[in-house]
Amino acid sequence: MNEVAEDATAESARASTFRAICRNLVHSEPFSGPKFSWGDGEISTVFDDQAPKWGAVSRPVALATSHHVAYLATRTAT
Repeated sequence: MNEVAEDATAESARASTFRAICRNLVHSEPFSGPKFSWGDGEISTVFDDQAPKWGAVSRPVALATSHHVAYLATRTAT
């Protein structure tokens, strides 16, 4: 039973940390803005949303992938 409680605590801590990182990113100058990609839109709202989905390990990867694909789409082939 302790393992289950620790998992719930770890997920909550992970979600809290992820929200803090997103808050810092959104308020930084290099942030592309919420309309740049689906991931950027999610990042711009994550720190106000207490939903448990933010503690999922795959969430940061999905958001970063969305941003990266959008970025690559803006690049022209040379």
